[in-house]
Amino acid sequence: MLPFMQLLQKQPIRPYVRYAHHMLQALHMVPRIIFDHELVWIEKGRGSLTIGESSLPYQKGDVLLIPPGTVHTLSGPFEAHKAIHFDWEHRPEAQEALDQQMDDQEAGRVRHKRGSLWLPHAVVFQAVGLDIVAAIDEVVDAYQSDAKFKSLQLQAAFSRLLLHLVVDVDERRISYDQLVAQDPPHMAISLEEKAEITGLADQLMTRVEIAHVDPCLLQELIQSIPLGEAQIRRLFKRQFGYTPHMYLTLLCMNKARKLLQESSTSVQDIAYACGYEDAKYFSRLFHKLEGVAPVEFRSLHKRT
Repeated sequence: MLPFMQLLQKQPIRPYVRYAHHMLQALHMVPRIIFDHELVWIEKGRGSLTIGESSLPYQKGDVLLIPPGTVHTLSGPFEAHKAIHFDWEHRPEAQEALDQQMDDQEAGRVRHKRGSLWLPHAVVFQAVGLDIVAAIDEVVDAYQSDAKFKSLQLQAAFSRLLLHLVVDVDERRISYDQLVAQDPPHMAISLEEKAEITGLADQLMTRVEIAHVDPCLLQELIQSIPLGEAQIRRLFKRQFGYTPHMYLTLLCMNKARKLLQESSTSVQDIAYACGYEDAKYFSRLFHKLEGVAPVEFRSLHKRT
């Protein structure tokens, strides 16, 4: 049984839907990291979900569950789909601070661990039933509505979706595969080193999500680790497949996408919030990674 299903048997949840959308266009997906859990229903197309050197195929009718903090790619082009970003429990301190500055002491109090106890690995559910598709539609429609009790409707709709999913899996109407990223034997590192590197990734993820990004953030955190800088960069790339700088860049691009989607904040202010003093450089980097400029990305989101 999947870890999140085991936990659902033992402890209550208050699921919080952060964002839900229906994307009709095919997208060229670059490696990315998300702050929350993501459920994706594949409406059209096929491809592979890849984490590290491990991958799983997906196709029309499948549902993907992706945990936070994991660098992943979706081959493609990534075609028509519906996506729901959610937390198992509402964390208002992180949501409210997404585009606000917090000092180091405040940031240290809010920890968001890489990965998830609930969902330690990505999962691909194959050919889900019509009841689950209808439940996904209900969540997306509720998110896009202006209903008086929208938050309650979202929580109820998402809970129904989870119930359909776990019952179908438990009764073997749905099969699934887990995507477990494994380091090659020659890349093994000690538990102490792994703890330091994982801690660096955790701190980067937390600080990027809840506060404006200081351009010196990465160097500041690296200097707090009792390992050599070259060693840290080498071990980080072994563990995550990317250098600390690229990992931070992917986190900042995720933050930028969320701000473009969920706010009317100017591109210049979003650049500052993500640690880029030069808005033009930020826009060029965003275009290089996402395939469209920030303004176009925002317009595409509004059309869909």
